[in-house]
Amino acid sequence: MQSQMTTALKRFGFSILAAACLTTGQVRAEYPDRPIKVIVGYAAGGGTDLTARAIAARLSDILKQPVVVDNRPGASGMIGSNLVAKAKPDGYTIQLAIGDTHSINPHAFPNIAYDAKKDFVPVAQIGYFPLALLVSSKVTANTVKEFIEYTKQPGKSLTYSSWGPASSGHVAMEMLKTNAGIDMLHIPYQGAAPAIAAVLSGEVDAMLSPMTLAAAYENSDKLKILGIAASTRYPGLPNVSTFDEQGVRLNMSPVWAGVMAPAGTPAEAVNRLSWAVGKVLEDPKVEETLLKAGLTKGYRSSEAFKPYFDAEYKRWGDVIRRANIKAQ
Repeated sequence: MQSQMTTALKRFGFSILAAACLTTGQVRAEYPDRPIKVIVGYAAGGGTDLTARAIAARLSDILKQPVVVDNRPGASGMIGSNLVAKAKPDGYTIQLAIGDTHSINPHAFPNIAYDAKKDFVPVAQIGYFPLALLVSSKVTANTVKEFIEYTKQPGKSLTYSSWGPASSGHVAMEMLKTNAGIDMLHIPYQGAAPAIAAVLSGEVDAMLSPMTLAAAYENSDKLKILGIAASTRYPGLPNVSTFDEQGVRLNMSPVWAGVMAPAGTPAEAVNRLSWAVGKVLEDPKVEETLLKAGLTKGYRSSEAFKPYFDAEYKRWGDVIRRANIKAQ
């Protein structure tokens, strides 16, 4: 009897030990051990999508797991953002987020379904989408400083276009207006292409344009590229100086791009992803692809990205409230 009991206890002990080992193995399994999904809140082919695909392809090589881009366009990027906010926080659903989705939408849309600060954890900043100040050829200014002076001339009533109410082009121009002390009327269009077409035709006077569109008109006689609203020149337009280089220090902010994960994602996964994104951005081929998408790389780790994101959230929010911008 005693022998049978001893045998049973040994078996029971072995079962507990095996279960403990199995559980420990599951908890400590190295991240990632299965495919990762990158949600993009915009349609395929745009700058955000191209950026996500360039990052995802190289991440797959570094992390030794498939990294798949999943486009969920609609509602100014909010459909995709909400999916990530509600996703299981395990590191296997992340987002290629931009300033529009996390620094602008929360302040401009009254019934937004996610909280950009509480529902996400910043993983890594990838860089910036700089904007270029374009003006119609009928505007006599040839520099940013001259343009500011031009708008202040008596009797001048200028207009500017954007790719929609509460778009980054709209809010950034309001930032320029406030900081430069000028006034212009906003004329929204359904997309960046028709917005720049309005500048080309002279229908509107100015626009803050994505770099990919601006570069296509570098030698146009129908519009002028006066400057880049960023801290450094854009390699695709090396001859166009920044606002700062022209002596116009307006504290303008380019549109950031970065990786976000659902709040509660384990630190191990966040840190691993943050490190991997940094490695991706060291690849010259990736940098070249990002430039073609209109993005200038600028890496920040999760630790550094968090305070930057918080500051940008406040900066864009202040502009939106001051200008009373409301999405339609």
